[in-house]
Amino acid sequence: MAGEHVGVYISMDKGGIEGSPDKETTQLVVRKALLTAIQRAPQPVTEEGETDAQALPEGSMLVTVAVDDKAGQKIVFAAEFAKIWLSKEPEDAKESKPEVVQRSEVYR
Repeated sequence: MAGEHVGVYISMDKGGIEGSPDKETTQLVVRKALLTAIQRAPQPVTEEGETDAQALPEGSMLVTVAVDDKAGQKIVFAAEFAKIWLSKEPEDAKESKPEVVQRSEVYR
């Protein structure tokens, strides 16, 4: 919801690590970004003219976060060439050093 804070993760199919350009990677790139707006694709309407209140998002969603220019560049790049995932992140969330995660490290 708007007003909450999120972590922004970027996942790349390849090219995320210079020494291993063919490896898939994920990394937390922005912490505690203020979520300012969410717009989702129109919901399907039933034959009775009602929308399904429980419908899951389909298609595109536009999520706006308040970030600085450097973080904004990373997010735009990911929107064009990678995948973006968000996590709810309270302002008092414990901060650790984000690392690039590869396939071999997911279950460690």
